[in-house]
Amino acid sequence: MIHPFSFDPSAGSIIVKAVLIGPKRPVVIDLVLDTGSTHTLIRPDALLAAGYDPLKTQDPTAFTTVTGVETIGFVIIARLEALGFATESLPVVAHDLPHDAQFDGLLGLDFFRDRNVVLDFRAGHITLT
Repeated sequence: MIHPFSFDPSAGSIIVKAVLIGPKRPVVIDLVLDTGSTHTLIRPDALLAAGYDPLKTQDPTAFTTVTGVETIGFVIIARLEALGFATESLPVVAHDLPHDAQFDGLLGLDFFRDRNVVLDFRAGHITLT
């Protein structure tokens, strides 16, 4: 049986607890569920804590950000666990967030590909299958 994960439907963002598995150690992070983001983005300090080098990136790509177009590379992470599922060998964007951000990154569409996602705002539940 699939169990839904709760969120506050009146909040400005949906925050998802995730576990970033790295070569050094697993790190629990808060990610904003972002259906407008093609790729998952994680703060460099969270990547460093897990044992990744955010300066060693692959496949630089042009991204449109709030400040304009930037060329950003990907860090391949071993595993990201969230909402009862895991994705392995996930290329994530290492990028800083505003200092006052209360989260560690964005959980993008790349995590949800090949999954069925139901966002029930009336009940405040997310279900993945």
